[in-house]
Amino acid sequence: MHTESCIIQISPEEALKNAGRFLKEAGADGVKVEGGAPMAETIRKMTSVGIPVMGHLGLTPLGFILAAISYGSMRLYMTITQI
Repeated sequence: MHTESCIIQISPEEALKNAGRFLKEAGADGVKVEGGAPMAETIRKMTSVGIPVMGHLGLTPLGFILAAISYGSMRLYMTITQI
């Protein structure tokens, strides 16, 4: 189950509690956690009690949106300056 970062990233303890609820109440097989190295403690806590955690390689959804906005803005700027 993909979790919104605002649900998971409160604190490692709260993230552990929320992830456990996802598995138990929603029937999820695991959780996906984004955020890189700052999330290491949270991931350690989850995996230490047997909660499957998936990472993410590449752009996160928010990173993708910000990159698309930047790319679109750069294309618009280049078009305007060429006119």
